[in-house]
Amino acid sequence: VVGHTLTFRGAAELDTAQFRFGTSSLLLDGVDGTTVSTDDHPSFTLGASDFTVECWIQHNVAPTTQQMYVSKYNNVGSQHEWWLGTNVTATELYFAYSTTGADSIVGPSGPWNPVIGQWYHIAATRRGDLMQVYVDGESIGTYDATGVTIYDGTAKVCIGGREADSTYKLVPNGWI
Repeated sequence: VVGHTLTFRGAAELDTAQFRFGTSSLLLDGVDGTTVSTDDHPSFTLGASDFTVECWIQHNVAPTTQQMYVSKYNNVGSQHEWWLGTNVTATELYFAYSTTGADSIVGPSGPWNPVIGQWYHIAATRRGDLMQVYVDGESIGTYDATGVTIYDGTAKVCIGGREADSTYKLVPNGWI
């Protein structure tokens, strides 16, 4: 999101008490409406190209439900595009996407049970026809993406959660 204007929503803030790089990290409280977002831009279109979506995350509270760490997804108006997060029971890390703007397809996924207070580097990548999810540089899931073109809509990119009409949902409690 370098070079894009960021909008802090709800209780989202830069926190100097916890950080992985630099002098601060984004602190989210897990409450709906708390996120950082930026408007749609062609640089966020994944399509059929190679890509990497990544972040560092440290949980303040163990996740027990679905969370989205980085997303370009609005549940209103067929604007599902892509997202990196946990499944509904928070036992797997996954990357999901849409090819139509209305569907939701789970791509690569793998088991993940984060420990509170520990930083993790998580990533989703596509290289040719192979998508993978990683935790701390180790692949935990692969997916055959032959013929996949990820939908290009107008949803905002969110760091922590996803857009949901005029609110933001599935927000983690911790630092990114």
